Amino acid sequence: MKHSFFNKKQPSSPLQTFHEKEFDLEILLFEYESLSLLFRINPQNSFFEKYALNDLRLLTSLLICYYQQDYVRQDLKRLYAQAEELTKIGPAHTEIIYDRDALHDSCFLDGIVQLRKLLDEVSIKRSHFSYSRALVTFMLEHLQRSKYSDMIKELNRMFGTSSRYIEGINFLNKSREFTGILGVLLFSIRFIINIVLLLKHWFKALTNPYLSASKVLNQELKKRGFLLLNDFAWATMSILSIFHQQLHLSTLALSPLLATFLIFDIASLLVQWYADFSRNKKIMKNLQQQIGFATAEEKIIIEQQINILQDQWHAENSYYIINIIASKIIALSLIFSFFCTTSIVLATLALCSTIASALYNTAKDYKKFRRSELALHAIERNLTQNATRAQLNLRDELQEETQLLQGQFWKKLALNTCGMAFILAASIACWPVAIAVTALYLGYQAYQSHQHSKHSFKLNQLPIYTLPEELLPAAAMGCN
Repeated sequence: MKHSFFNKKQPSSPLQTFHEKEFDLEILLFEYESLSLLFRINPQNSFFEKYALNDLRLLTSLLICYYQQDYVRQDLKRLYAQAEELTKIGPAHTEIIYDRDALHDSCFLDGIVQLRKLLDEVSIKRSHFSYSRALVTFMLEHLQRSKYSDMIKELNRMFGTSSRYIEGINFLNKSREFTGILGVLLFSIRFIINIVLLLKHWFKALTNPYLSASKVLNQELKKRGFLLLNDFAWATMSILSIFHQQLHLSTLALSPLLATFLIFDIASLLVQWYADFSRNKKIMKNLQQQIGFATAEEKIIIEQQINILQDQWHAENSYYIINIIASKIIALSLIFSFFCTTSIVLATLALCSTIASALYNTAKDYKKFRRSELALHAIERNLTQNATRAQLNLRDELQEETQLLQGQFWKKLALNTCGMAFILAASIACWPVAIAVTALYLGYQAYQSHQHSKHSFKLNQLPIYTLPEELLPAAAMGCN
């Protein structure tokens, strides 16, 4: 399609392609997203409007047609907003065909989206508490025997309270079953939601003459398959941990089973990384093939698309690295705990597991930092000796943003590692101190959010991947 527009040819009708072997939704989505990004960061750019705007219009129309058949409400809303924006710009050689009435208002679908977000948030908090609990138990046992024990007793006497180490430790031990059952429910509900959505898309494709059922099923498995496997593995682990006595599993038999599921989780992450790597490689190969027969103007667009693809993959790759490291730490900690039973070693392993849980919870923050860092590298890559003051200012702003995001990642990692554990331990040892610490923690978080909102930038709107402001000389001559 892109080559057709650059050579002033009319591309084929979009609906004819959904069954064809050449139809690849992943490649089309990247083409759409990368051109949309170039459109946003190069507003009112004559080069883009001349050579790529109609391509973006057709891609928008094509994807609207597709998602009206394989209905995804959120994607259609985003595409309709893009279509309305594009129809306001310049003379259109390609009309965007869309029907607002096709966007069904569904409280049920909106509710499913909100429920999935809520389940994800609760699951993160539950995981964080579960891994902090073991560390808190060792902290309390250490405090009870340390020289600070008398000081804590004096503080409790001043506040008219009493520290209840034994009751606190018993509470933490009893909460293990509750958090485990909660985990099983969360993983099961999320598993059911995803399997129902997968089957819904597949069954609709079976009865839709415009769609290929095998292609739709393949897309849904790529989209939801790894999450389904992950939820199944963790739900099974939770059931084995909680109900091993009812299932007549001895501790000796349980430990290798749990280790096996953790290794399976690591393998699942590696396979998911490889699947995304293969997708990235496929799109890169497609772009490189386009360069082979591209015009000079088309090559400028494609080269920026390649830069976008590479930067996106580097950021995504860092996200996978963090998660794989975290899963390996948890697996190794569990395996070592089978053979090492001294309190110091177990406390160290509990700390390692808490750090791993914190890495899971801050992986997205690390990804944001990497995106900002890659944006800075992109700006520096485009700088020349004759760089304008605006370009230099942008570089300085991105340097500040990158340092801010890096600092926030490390602070959040430290707080996720020790924050909840410290607050839990303090609340059991001396709850008035815990209230003061919690208030300080919440105040610090609010201050950090305010500081970030003052300094944050929208990376998708920064002029990182710039296009020429004017038409190329040969093209401009042809227009006269």
